[in-house]
Amino acid sequence: MVPQHHDVPFGYAPFNLETIAVDELAAGARHLAILGIPGIGKTTALAVIALNALGELTFETMEDIADAVDAAAKEAAGADDEEAARLRQRRKEIEARALARLRELRTGGDEEAGTAVEGADWRALTPMLIHAADLPLDPEVVGETVDPAELLVRAIQRRVGPVTQRTIPRFVYRSVAAGRALVLVDGFDELSAALRAQKLQWLRRFVAAYPDNLIYVVGPAEGYGPLLDLGFTPVFLRPWTDHDMRTAVDKWATAWPAMAGGGRKRLAPTPDDRTLQRAAANTRARTPLDLTLKIWATFADDETEAGRLGWYGAYLRRQLGADLPDSARDAVEMAAAHVLDEGGFGLPRTQLQAYLTGQLAGADGKPPINVDDLLRDLAGRHRLMAAYADGVVAFRHGLICNYLAAECIARDEARDPADLLGRPAWRDAFPFLAARTSVDRAVVEVLSAQPDLLYTNLFEVARWLPDAPEGTARWRGEVFKRLSRALMAPTQFPAVRERALAALVSARDPNTLYIFRQALRVEDARVRTLACLGLGALGSTEAIKDLASMLADDARDVQLAAALALGAIGSERAMEIMVRGLVQGEEQVRRAAAEALAAIPTEGHSIIRDAADDEDMMLRRAAAFGLRRIKAPWALAALYRLMLEDAQWYVRSAAEEAFTQARDPQAIGLRRYPPTDQMLWLVSWAAARGEGVPPARPPTRC
Repeated sequence: MVPQHHDVPFGYAPFNLETIAVDELAAGARHLAILGIPGIGKTTALAVIALNALGELTFETMEDIADAVDAAAKEAAGADDEEAARLRQRRKEIEARALARLRELRTGGDEEAGTAVEGADWRALTPMLIHAADLPLDPEVVGETVDPAELLVRAIQRRVGPVTQRTIPRFVYRSVAAGRALVLVDGFDELSAALRAQKLQWLRRFVAAYPDNLIYVVGPAEGYGPLLDLGFTPVFLRPWTDHDMRTAVDKWATAWPAMAGGGRKRLAPTPDDRTLQRAAANTRARTPLDLTLKIWATFADDETEAGRLGWYGAYLRRQLGADLPDSARDAVEMAAAHVLDEGGFGLPRTQLQAYLTGQLAGADGKPPINVDDLLRDLAGRHRLMAAYADGVVAFRHGLICNYLAAECIARDEARDPADLLGRPAWRDAFPFLAARTSVDRAVVEVLSAQPDLLYTNLFEVARWLPDAPEGTARWRGEVFKRLSRALMAPTQFPAVRERALAALVSARDPNTLYIFRQALRVEDARVRTLACLGLGALGSTEAIKDLASMLADDARDVQLAAALALGAIGSERAMEIMVRGLVQGEEQVRRAAAEALAAIPTEGHSIIRDAADDEDMMLRRAAAFGLRRIKAPWALAALYRLMLEDAQWYVRSAAEEAFTQARDPQAIGLRRYPPTDQMLWLVSWAAARGEGVPPARPPTRC
């Protein structure tokens, strides 16, 4: 029902989609490509996996939510402590029985089969986290006769102390040879195309030589086909929901006094409610990186301008320090622009130093600052750059480099952003350029180019919309018109409609609300369905009345989309209408409402738990599907009880279906795409048409 285009993920971000938790990855394929857009948290995901493998980090469970639901139920029923304790004990017993039954269903009664899953336990492996740029490219090291584990050792040695450098090689070789390594490769998505191809040569050899190890590589949301060709299974990082963002703000607020105070003896004041509201406001269609910088700037109150540019600017001023001269700040921006001009990741330190020296040289032929000291400080105390293999220095985060480069171009009157079109390294800098300076000529050139079937040019310009100023970026209106036509045209490819929806949501413009309202009146039910989803993705409470009316639409898909959209909005009024749909709607609407409520902790979960005990058979059946979407033992136990004890067969059958699909961390996991000639449904479909399916590599959509 909800379209998923991972290069523009904000169209599905607020919805309660099926996901897999980070700690469940180990139960699946051994070689994973962790993919996503810049700033979505791929590096953090690798760090979390490494810390979990070391036993330094444990994941929160849903028990806290279960306890909150229990407390709400107790308060509503007026039960005393003794009765509440008895109910909790009974719940624990049912949970244990439910988990045992689920494993039995998964394994067919074979207890040993329950543990014979593809993958491994992270805690039994040694995590080895490296950056792809730390893999040397020296021909003497990269040669085909060199053990690929040698490059892994050298990459690790770059980030450890002298003593460990001497002692770690033997340990790494033994772990890798025995298949006991958890190899985590960061930064592959940041490399230029040429560097990726070179690093892929090592990865191909390493996978072939040591296939039994767990190997996780981060990659981009687009252009990850080469990783799939090596047999990696793709898994996309999900963008944060509203609940995730509120949780991040709350945890920052808890940690802020110690972070900002400089120690326990000098704690900073806790952010007040008004500051918390500012930090959490208007955060939809933002990446975790953007939100993090926004929270930091809001709590520190050191923004000099509003919006994304203000958050990035505040971060850089903190990192560089107030005492850095203007010439040095200009040099940092020039370095970023030069890096993108030369391909997009990093440059040899000597080359970058020579460039900056020449650009900053005054009348006497000398720069006003010591460039060598500046580059050393950028990789040292400022922590904006890092030194990698083969003498390369690069910015630690690609988006920081893109922001700095955009600032440089905006100050340089001799350079027009349009001259940067067609250079892949500059692509992620254009949203910053559109926010800072005029990109009118670039927009005209892109939109006037020959269009293709997928409207690639239009969607490329749409990426520049979110922070482009409404007053000066006159091209915004034209882009919105074209996106509106792409969404509502009578004849249109579904993929184009869906991408237009995602682009409109990502634009973060209030006028998008009116475009989706207009789409609600289109005769085509597919357009109305997407319009409902778009209104939900926007999260505007103004759309609740529109969505409530669509619950009575003639098309069932439109009704379902409206129910899901109300759940994505999640306000008190939206939940009231959802409950009405849960109680009075048609069967599929009830199910959609229950699944949407499952994404709302405490309040939504309480409603589903109450529905599971209701006298209405159809309400209990809908609750079964909502319970399946709640990753908590109490929900599994409630499903198990419905499956065994409910008086109605129609409810028991739904509960059994939902129960067998519930997530057991010991029996789930990602699996590789099978080759097309091994897909039985495809072979049968082709045979019915007198055709065959030739052997082929796994299908990709990248």
